[in-house]
Amino acid sequence: MFNLRPAIYLFFLLLIIFVSISHQSSHAQIESAFSNIISSGRGVIIDENQVNARNEAINNAMRIAIVHAVNLIIDSERIANNYELLKEEVFEKSIRYIQSYKIFYESPDISINIYEVGLQVMVPMGNLKSDLISIGLIEKRKHRPRMMVVIEEETDIQSKGNGDKPTISEIALIQNFSEEGFDLVDQVAIRKGLRREQIIQAVAGNEKAAAAMGLQFGADIIILGKAVVKERRRSGIETYQKFIQANISARALDVNTGSIISTGSEYTISSMEGGTDTDIYSQLIKDTCRKLSRYFVDKLNIVSPEKREEFAKVYLTIDNINVSQLSVFRNILKNEVSGILSFLQKSYINKVAQIEVEFAGDIESLVNEIVVKNYETFQIKISSFIENKINLQVLL
Repeated sequence: MFNLRPAIYLFFLLLIIFVSISHQSSHAQIESAFSNIISSGRGVIIDENQVNARNEAINNAMRIAIVHAVNLIIDSERIANNYELLKEEVFEKSIRYIQSYKIFYESPDISINIYEVGLQVMVPMGNLKSDLISIGLIEKRKHRPRMMVVIEEETDIQSKGNGDKPTISEIALIQNFSEEGFDLVDQVAIRKGLRREQIIQAVAGNEKAAAAMGLQFGADIIILGKAVVKERRRSGIETYQKFIQANISARALDVNTGSIISTGSEYTISSMEGGTDTDIYSQLIKDTCRKLSRYFVDKLNIVSPEKREEFAKVYLTIDNINVSQLSVFRNILKNEVSGILSFLQKSYINKVAQIEVEFAGDIESLVNEIVVKNYETFQIKISSFIENKINLQVLL
């Protein structure tokens, strides 16, 4: 009888090779909410216990799947330079990044006491990317986040939005953010690339749908909301006056975490004089969008490109620091040390961490802030610093 096992095994290996070779050309997977990853794992059969061996194989396959997923987001060199950090912070917690999996191949080999499985794993990329940002392996673009805008409109002239065309509100907000020097997703591509029900769900408050939309187009922040422009009447003693009021309510969502960063609303009132209804409505929306964009730039604490010139790159080397200590140091550096714009974990090898930060101020003030912070179970000693390089050491 023909043995199917070698053929299945060969098919499985070809799938793994395909995933490994093509991940660089499959960057679009990162932009979607989920990635389907093919992975394999092995478990050792001890005392003929195939159940434990199978569980071990599945766990190993899931861990390898997350390694593949990380490699879709950051390059292999950065993974190698930070493998010890990734192993403890991500790979050993692989189950938290897996939504579901299917076993498409499994085979116990009693002759060599090995149980092997092949998995198709569904990985929500947003959760993984968020944690990679948190541990510093992806630089969070606080200075120039890639923004996406989706604003539905309801007016006396038009009550069903603009379908597959950008709304007046979207065009106005994009222009305002562009003038501040920020990256924006192409609005025509958004409207053509999204289904109507996706937009309706996201604007209505479905944060999962909103985050998926943002990931689809590679955005860091998505601004969602609704503009309502209606004719009103203000009664007087003997007469009444017609006027128009525009209200725009919106929220800013962090695409990587799915959490709301800020919410805001603005309104503008105008008389019915000085042009056609369409012209008046359009200008009213633009004026309200101008207020709203200024509000969000302020609330999101976004540093404009002009102000970014005040920041310089500083390189930190920390010796004799373990992963848990590095986590404490990283959180204090990002949240308690003033003047830091961005944080990037360059490498972590043999308990030596190399970190790059963008910092506004002189290096001595940064050194002083680092030294005086309370790290609870350890202390930081300054070994040396010169120009843009600081050498640190952990003392217990």
